[in-house]
Amino acid sequence: IENTGNIGIEFNLSLKGDILKFVKLEENNFKLFSKETKKIELKFSALEDIMPGLYIGKLLVQSGNLEKEILISISVSSAETLFDVEIEIPALYQKIKPGDKLSANIEVFNLGEEIDAIFEYEIGDFEGNLILSEIENKKIDEKLNYVKEIYIPKNISYGTYLFYVKVIYEDKIAGASAHFEVVEYKVFNVILFISIIILILIIL
Repeated sequence: IENTGNIGIEFNLSLKGDILKFVKLEENNFKLFSKETKKIELKFSALEDIMPGLYIGKLLVQSGNLEKEILISISVSSAETLFDVEIEIPALYQKIKPGDKLSANIEVFNLGEEIDAIFEYEIGDFEGNLILSEIENKKIDEKLNYVKEIYIPKNISYGTYLFYVKVIYEDKIAGASAHFEVVEYKVFNVILFISIIILILIIL
């Protein structure tokens, strides 16, 4: 956190949402002088009896009448699961419009024998609202790498969302999540349009 103002100001930090079960702030209140910066440390831990799944919340930073929020998501897997899940949303799909296709690269590592697992996909916001979900079955050998595509609803609101994938085999669960934004328009489309106009003008 940096105080970019010309006078010293007080900061207040707080946590909101399901992450309260896992995250602890080392310091809640402090003062920063002009141009002073401070690193904030968060400690993450999970009890053994916590249910596997996705937990979301926010770190709120308040100073006077100003408030900023940092979105936090935590994916908890079963303690003795033999597989691990990774998800990555390519830069091209990190900002999409309502009704657009969302594409993600999903990789699953299996340390045991070949299994037939259940794959659950969820898209939700940081308020805990589920937007859509899908379920399918896939076989996992030593490694499974594939691209998952989902079309976003046309009536979805602008904002930041999470794409969560959960792999279930017997009573074991592993999952991972990645965030993306739904925006009014894509910046690269505007740049491409301007480039086409300039190219046409040059040709003419």
